[in-house]
Amino acid sequence: MVTPDSNTTSIIAQIRAAFSLVDTKGDKRIDGQELKVMLSKLKIPISDAIIDQLIAETSKNGDGLITEEEFFRWMLKMDAHHDDVEGELTAAFKIFDFDNSGTIEIEDIKYALELIGEPITDEEIKEILTIGDKDKDGCISYEEFIKLVLH
Repeated sequence: MVTPDSNTTSIIAQIRAAFSLVDTKGDKRIDGQELKVMLSKLKIPISDAIIDQLIAETSKNGDGLITEEEFFRWMLKMDAHHDDVEGELTAAFKIFDFDNSGTIEIEDIKYALELIGEPITDEEIKEILTIGDKDKDGCISYEEFIKLVLH
């Protein structure tokens, strides 16, 4: 018999606690209104249409309600999606960080873009650095890269 480790047990407990917070009626099911109230409290504006879509995708029996098990599966799916995005961003950063220094320098940007047939002027590189190099150290760190790509 496989027993969950303490990290897995902690994650399960956190997801159950999150479900309980959203399930304001205490009926072991989440409806669209409960989901909307929770997102509103988190200052996440969301339309009724998107709530309906989330419920439809998550509720397997089509009753418009999300059970604890369905909520658990949805949360794990969202976490897996987050990991995929993070992996893709890391891979993209490594494309530019040729010397594995943990930063992207002017030469890295120029070389990467020339490799894919996208010549870039020094002025354009300076513009990228102006936007992306928040700490003004002359290069773009991984954290700065993430902010540049996501915003």
